[in-house]
Amino acid sequence: MQKIMLAAMTLGFLFSPGARAGTIFLTTTAEGWMTATGNNGAYAANNFVAGNCGAWDCYTGEFRNFFQFAIPALDGPILSATLLLDTAFVALKQSSPITYQVTSVGPDFGFSDLGTGTVYGSRTYTSSDRNRVEGITLDAAALADLLQAAGGGTFTLGGRVTSSVVFGPTRRDELLFGYTDTPQELEIVTGHSTTVQAQTSPVPEPAPAALSAVGVLLIALSRVKARM
Repeated sequence: MQKIMLAAMTLGFLFSPGARAGTIFLTTTAEGWMTATGNNGAYAANNFVAGNCGAWDCYTGEFRNFFQFAIPALDGPILSATLLLDTAFVALKQSSPITYQVTSVGPDFGFSDLGTGTVYGSRTYTSSDRNRVEGITLDAAALADLLQAAGGGTFTLGGRVTSSVVFGPTRRDELLFGYTDTPQELEIVTGHSTTVQAQTSPVPEPAPAALSAVGVLLIALSRVKARM
């Protein structure tokens, strides 16, 4: 009986509507940091520190960051997207944990625009996340903007630390992504899904070819049962 059930399940799988998904990984075309008074440019392999870099370090204050991706034509709807970031160096001299948020950014942006647009996602980090690649799951607003950019557009995210931090050049360090200098990644999962609709119209008589296929299936199943 188990063999008959297995054969029926296999045939059911082969003839059922399919669902397929594909995953693509995109690397940044530009990334970097900004402060209220400067920035480090926009390069694919660039430092993207975020948080407060202050006393006994760079004596600068708050850093925010950004990431840009060129989005190709996508095969099907976007099922999910995850921003993969190398946490690298973490300095939590004020408090722990620390929360980092990414948001939408317009085509022309400055320091005040980073991390203040439509929220795309966030993550809370501790010192145990040091030197690990962690994912930030992007929400529905991000997926909609990704779809809008598909086919040759640019998708830009701005990030900043949003947890309780006292920013200032003389304040202690509270930062993420120190000593980073490699392109980061965006993981996009796309796919199609098909749903079988309930049959509401009269069912037509089976065609001879269909009857023949059913007969072959019944014969195959009877042979399996005979060998049990």
